[in-house]
Amino acid sequence: MCGIAGFWTRAAIDAGRAAQLAGAMATALAHRGPDGHGVWTDPSGIALAHRRLAVVELSEAGAQPMHSHSGRWTVTYNGEIYNHGALRERLVAEQGCPMRGRSDTEVLVEALDRWGVATTLERIDGMFAFAAWDRDRQALVLAIDRFGEKPLCYGWSGGDTLLFGSEPAALDRHPAFAPVLCREAVVDLMQFGYVPAPRTLFEGVRKCPPGSVVTFTAADLRAAHLPPPVPYWRALAVAAEGAEGAAEGAARSEGLSEAQWVDRLSDVLARSVGRQLQADVPVGAFLSGGIDSTTIVAVAQSISTRPLRTYTVGFDGVSGSGSGSGYSRGSGSESAAAAAVAAHLKTDHHDVHFGERDLLALVPRIPEICSEPFADASLLPTQLVSCAARADVTVALSGDGGDELFGGYDRYLALGSLGGLIDRYPGWLRKGLASALLAVPARHLDRAYESVGSLGGRAGTYRDVGDKLHKLARGLDAADCRALYRRLVTRWPRDSGLVLGGASAATPERSASAASTEGSASAATGEGRPSAATPEVGHAWPPANDLAPDLEWMMGADTVGYLPGDILAKVDRAAMSGSLETRMPFLDRRVFECAWSMPTTMKVRGRESKVALRRLLDRHVPRSLVERPKTGFGIPIDDWLRGPLREWASD
Repeated sequence: MCGIAGFWTRAAIDAGRAAQLAGAMATALAHRGPDGHGVWTDPSGIALAHRRLAVVELSEAGAQPMHSHSGRWTVTYNGEIYNHGALRERLVAEQGCPMRGRSDTEVLVEALDRWGVATTLERIDGMFAFAAWDRDRQALVLAIDRFGEKPLCYGWSGGDTLLFGSEPAALDRHPAFAPVLCREAVVDLMQFGYVPAPRTLFEGVRKCPPGSVVTFTAADLRAAHLPPPVPYWRALAVAAEGAEGAAEGAARSEGLSEAQWVDRLSDVLARSVGRQLQADVPVGAFLSGGIDSTTIVAVAQSISTRPLRTYTVGFDGVSGSGSGSGYSRGSGSESAAAAAVAAHLKTDHHDVHFGERDLLALVPRIPEICSEPFADASLLPTQLVSCAARADVTVALSGDGGDELFGGYDRYLALGSLGGLIDRYPGWLRKGLASALLAVPARHLDRAYESVGSLGGRAGTYRDVGDKLHKLARGLDAADCRALYRRLVTRWPRDSGLVLGGASAATPERSASAASTEGSASAATGEGRPSAATPEVGHAWPPANDLAPDLEWMMGADTVGYLPGDILAKVDRAAMSGSLETRMPFLDRRVFECAWSMPTTMKVRGRESKVALRRLLDRHVPRSLVERPKTGFGIPIDDWLRGPLREWASD
């Protein structure tokens, strides 16, 4: 896990100055790699820089930038290739490839040299972002992993220099970088709470979309041209094939039983977790006590020969008039649940507690942590627990991805009830009900819920009730379930005119897609597949199995939009700000294929979500330890902005 940066310029520059500039860019990423640094330059005008967090092959044999044995390829790389051992054996056996060390970087650069870009990307499994220089073709290749776990941005500056790096902060260290605000990115930010790929906050600077590769040639350098990203893997295409196969199997009554599906999931997940436990440094795991993280920890502990170090974050004294003590009660119950799970699994558990002052102190650091605006408040506890874990381990497993793959979000359950309302009641009635709910402030709805709940002994069962009711109210007048989804994931109406100069013909689906294939030269084939010139989300989503096309469409939209744009970005920035590597076993392509080949009833069944994960977890942990309402993390932002953060917010 590292930070990468560099540039390619047609301006005259000597090697010393090029190395100085590339080194400065990498220094902006020192938090991503505190264990070492390196710079390589070439008379062609290319400069590659690297900051290293040593995880596999701790010796200098793993230092970067790294050259292939032939000298053709040079790579600066961020991430982990989990199947590097098998690929190493294959390179040696089939290609007679000499190996100097044990690093996965060496496997990557030699694979590019022996197999080429396309075959290498098909064969490697992991999370990664890399920049690779092809000396023979005089071409620069940028690529990231299938789900977008690792970030990479790039863009022209000054007309003659291509800049790239793990974060925009690296680009900012180059003197040619002249950032211009992208107003459409601000519209995206206000709508979703993050800036989805391929946009960044800056005009002319792009994020590499998940599962894609961008190749720059000398002709592109001369013309200051941004070639389109070309997908080498499409999440929605794979999901469509799996869903269609499941539907065909069900139609022929040849589907697996529930127990057999759980057996299959158990097998692929155990293999994924096993590979991701491999490291030359200590490995731990985040444990919230919920379904996803508990499943990962349970599987990991069943494989590990020693107690796995697990980490939970709790908060004391986080208050606010919006929900009273509900904030601290929610985090406290999560800590207690995680501790109970850890005790049952016999992990080496660490319950890390912070106070409101710790959270508030992080707020001014958000730009430093994220490099661009980001509005998911759970960034704060993620950063705190990451720093706490880093005191003991260098790598932490995470349960992220479970909600998208196995139907865990509340909006999937809301689809049934709200979808029924949309079908059953006229628009004028639904609009009236929505207006009535929105007329009552969210904090008043919270208090009413607490009052009613206390009478029945259920106070505090759910958090942020007022906000959730307001969000549901905004979806009541939706024309259909897909329009309902767009309302549920939107924080502010896109057509509100909130951002001056931010008007665009872009549709909500287009902006939501973190896997946008805008301008791609790769054509999709097959009926119902997304075309290359149109966004994947919302375009001809294929018919789903079990007569649940809207549910599967929502899960697909979250997988290519919300997951990389919000969840993965949050975890990467928060953890790497503390020099901690995170790994996500659910985001293994074989786990993904298994999830999407399951019948929808193995994900959502009535009011039960994550059916397959729950059945798998039953084999490891008593259900009573994990069956509790999904809480997430909430902070009293409204009270903070009126109180301790008032001066900061005004500035």
